[in-house]
Amino acid sequence: MAKAKSSRYSPIRRLGLTGPRARIEVATSAEDRLPEDDSPDFTLSLPAHPQLSDTDMAALRRQGLEQELRALKDEEKLAKKIMRLQDGFSKKVAQTVGLQAWSALRAEIMRDRARLHRLRLSDTATGTTDEDEDEKRRAAAADRYEAALRRAGLDSADLRQATTGYRKALGAAFAGAAAPDPSIQMISREWGLPTGEPQDTRQIWDSFFYHRTRTQKGGDRDLLQPFVEANRETGRLRVDHVWENHDSGNADAFWFWGTSQLGEVLWLNAGESFSLEVTIRCVHTVYEVFGKDEWGWSDAYYSGRTILLIEVGPHQHRADIWAHSGGTVGHRLITPVAQGEVRTFRIDNIGPIAAGGFYIVWSGLRQIQWSEQNDFSLNILHRDRWKLVSVKVIQRANQRP
Repeated sequence: MAKAKSSRYSPIRRLGLTGPRARIEVATSAEDRLPEDDSPDFTLSLPAHPQLSDTDMAALRRQGLEQELRALKDEEKLAKKIMRLQDGFSKKVAQTVGLQAWSALRAEIMRDRARLHRLRLSDTATGTTDEDEDEKRRAAAADRYEAALRRAGLDSADLRQATTGYRKALGAAFAGAAAPDPSIQMISREWGLPTGEPQDTRQIWDSFFYHRTRTQKGGDRDLLQPFVEANRETGRLRVDHVWENHDSGNADAFWFWGTSQLGEVLWLNAGESFSLEVTIRCVHTVYEVFGKDEWGWSDAYYSGRTILLIEVGPHQHRADIWAHSGGTVGHRLITPVAQGEVRTFRIDNIGPIAAGGFYIVWSGLRQIQWSEQNDFSLNILHRDRWKLVSVKVIQRANQRP
């Protein structure tokens, strides 16, 4: 069965929002190195804006708290769904192979992992590390597992077949949690900055007063090191993370969301709607995967995406910037977007606004990573660095109350 790591937790409960243990972290600088634990990074307080009253700031802080609570509920909902899928898959495999045969096979795999780990430690201590010898040991163990399956009247293809439905269900769960919004369209993909202003332009921002970052994650991992930055002075948006999971079980799953946003204040009347044009420029992107088949018949699937994320009060809009997915690879290195490429997105209609007042228009990136592993080691580097060039507020006559 899948090894017990950190997948079974309630993010709302861990933050203490439903219990006595309160843990709320406030970002106080443009750069925040996130802790290696299961608690997300939250920016629930905002510095006072020089042009806003205390009453206005209190309303903005309530908006921010409501957005964070929605993010927590989404995370908890996704985590519970993934746990149900993992449990269901493990039970299905046990029924397919036979509970007794499957339990014996998993126990033998765990013993071999411990034995091979001791041998590698011994090789390192004596200075006789030999990767070829290590591969021979793994191959011999894989042959024993294949023989055990044949004794049960099955082969490794049966296990791979059983993962098909599980993988599709995982993909649907992750895609549903971060589906692109059809109201956003990429209207420009150039090497130079766009010129001219859209008709009915109400406001243009090329610098921003507020910044915030957020990470959400769950599932199986040996290592997760994220680095998330939103720099309001330079407009830089950065989300990097390194994730590793080795000696995986037969139903390991992992997911990570990293969000970097910049924001500016906008007054809106009740009933108003508006449109946005958001321009971003690529500074650096890279996606690198190292994979290793642990026993010769293992498999895996991974998916990485970066999306544009717009949030205004309760309204959230998403659009794909780039995406890449794959399976049982040894090594893959890609540059998803070339340095210097400029992309402009239009969000046709945000609103109508329920209550008049000041709102923060948040614009930025969300990095999305998920994987499924069946006795397959994965190591993934996912790096995004962009500049938020400008945000233009457009309001036509029919969008005013």
